[in-house]
Amino acid sequence: MDGSKGRLAKESSPYLLQHAFNPVDWFPWGHDAFTEARQRNVPIILSIGYSACHWCHVMERESFEDQAIAEIMNKEFVSIKVDREERPDIDSVYMNAVQAMSGHGGWPLTVFLTPSGAPFFGGTYYPPVARGGIPGFPEVLKAVADGYKNRQDDVEKSSEHVLEHLKSQMPIESDLEISNDFMDMAFGNLMGSFDDHKGGFGNPIKFPQPLILEWMLKFSAMNPKSQSLDMVQKTLNAMANGGIYDHVGGGFHRYSTDREWLVPHFEKMLYDNALIPRVYLQAYLKTKNTDYLNVALDTVEFVITQLTSTEGLFFSSIDADSEGEEGTYYTWSQEELISILGEEEGHSISTQTGMTRRGNFEGKNIIHNPHPGNKSPFLGTFVKKGLYEYPESRIKLLDYRNERPSPEKDDKCIVAWNCLMSATLVDCYLVTGTEKYLNKAKQNIKAILNIKDEFGSLFRSYKDGKCSGQGFLEDYGTLIMACIKIHQATLDLEWIRLACCIAEEMKEFFWDPEENRFYDSQGKDELLLVRPRDIHDGVMPSPASGALEALNVLSMLTDNKEYKDMVICEVRGVCDLVTKNPVSFGKWLSLMTDLVTETIEIAIVSDNKEEAREFVNIIFEEYIPNFVLIGNCKYKETEDRGNGWDLSPLLDDRPLGQGSISGFLCRNYSCELPVYSKADFREIVKLNKSMLGI
Repeated sequence: MDGSKGRLAKESSPYLLQHAFNPVDWFPWGHDAFTEARQRNVPIILSIGYSACHWCHVMERESFEDQAIAEIMNKEFVSIKVDREERPDIDSVYMNAVQAMSGHGGWPLTVFLTPSGAPFFGGTYYPPVARGGIPGFPEVLKAVADGYKNRQDDVEKSSEHVLEHLKSQMPIESDLEISNDFMDMAFGNLMGSFDDHKGGFGNPIKFPQPLILEWMLKFSAMNPKSQSLDMVQKTLNAMANGGIYDHVGGGFHRYSTDREWLVPHFEKMLYDNALIPRVYLQAYLKTKNTDYLNVALDTVEFVITQLTSTEGLFFSSIDADSEGEEGTYYTWSQEELISILGEEEGHSISTQTGMTRRGNFEGKNIIHNPHPGNKSPFLGTFVKKGLYEYPESRIKLLDYRNERPSPEKDDKCIVAWNCLMSATLVDCYLVTGTEKYLNKAKQNIKAILNIKDEFGSLFRSYKDGKCSGQGFLEDYGTLIMACIKIHQATLDLEWIRLACCIAEEMKEFFWDPEENRFYDSQGKDELLLVRPRDIHDGVMPSPASGALEALNVLSMLTDNKEYKDMVICEVRGVCDLVTKNPVSFGKWLSLMTDLVTETIEIAIVSDNKEEAREFVNIIFEEYIPNFVLIGNCKYKETEDRGNGWDLSPLLDDRPLGQGSISGFLCRNYSCELPVYSKADFREIVKLNKSMLGI
């Protein structure tokens, strides 16, 4: 309809723009839609999805592009379309509602609301005709419309019950003492849900779960006799060998539909490809298995080449579908492979990657490595600083694949996801010394800060010169951590100043001092019935756990006791939940572990950037699960301006000493005597690790 085209065509979200020409008279979220529903006294259909969502595309083709179905929607409802990535607050509230009403959730999310916004019925994907036990969408529409017209009292009661449920979701304060017992119980429960055959959690659907794997690496360092490290390695090996990993183009697909990690849902999300390589980097530092390093770098190279804008911002995702089918872009016939590589190499690679004429996915082959003891023939190699090389056979296949019709990209740039990616790029730099990774991270965060200044506050997403709205808690928390990471790499105190300023803004906008908790949004959208607070970690940290991680690090760097109290208060409130369902609380578990184990505090002061960099590199030669680092590589310059020591007691009264650099290792802000050489600094780092039993 003309109204729909005019309304959605003004939006910046690629997902909303995809629906601009549907016959459905879509509204974006806002007062106009709710006013229309009240004036007509009809219910609202709230449809929530995202650009790379396969089943969102399917429902659009089957239902939203169908004239007859659109006529029902336009006559009996007001229809609102929301991009969950731009508005995670709306998605969080109504996903909780649907899960309460139906016992499950997912996308596309389909929710029926009263004109006041109260949910009374909902589900996810509905087919155009009944199949597989799922009612047809037209029948659902007619039944809901009839119920609203003729049984409004029942609808109101249903919506009241759901609203009561939403308002009762907040965990209460707790006076539980945080202890290692909670971690031990959590690990015991993890072992019960772990797949001993192929690693990971879930059957048959498996998500990568990088946050719980990160925590398991920490746990293994503190508990070396546990099976934790073996479990992490089994999972990382299976993922890297499976079809969830794109062996030709690099990067990870969103999740696997089978326990073998073979057949993925083919969309690629920025947040997956930001967080997964970080686990591989940490596993490399722990085990020195270079395959882990290569997988990590392979993944970030994919992001740099395929998901980076000219301004240095990172795009959100790549679609699962091309040519109207899922996975077409990523799958191969055996004949195709042989024709590209030639008979001898083609047959050899075919054997190494498990290719057959029948295929393993709809008559084609998903490339994988069915021989876990052997290295994948397509895996790239980190040769030396600044040089990462690909096998010739992979380059040939990639060149061929690039000629195919490619999946669409969602080119909006989400702050939180960008910051996660930049933090991982800094880690890649710290481990490999490759300057490109640090430069990409600095360019990205500086671009975000510049747009923040132009916009007037931190924003949620950015596309084509437009910001979608104000940032959420997760945007602030991840930005703080990205600034801290860049400081680790540069020892430029300005990044810590920025982190502190953003932390104060975050506290002002999202912390409720009466309830002693963070909320996910600033609470300024009066159309939302509750202020959302989702504490569950998924592939990404929950907004609260990510924010608290940032405050915890800042509290140690700056001795900010208020921040530490906020962290402890929040963590105590989830202790019981964490132990019962640890897979959903990976970042919280890492926070708990950091709170109950001793932290290695490292300070470096220098007047020589190159020497400072060499000291920092020593820290990242091995896996250290719990440390903080602060430094100043402009000692004389900052001394002339008043030093900047007020930022951190770890830098207070830390002189250069005899040369141009000094390194200090501290505990509770009490530091050992300084060292001035790389050899001595390496020695005291190792000594402190051994004293902590790691």
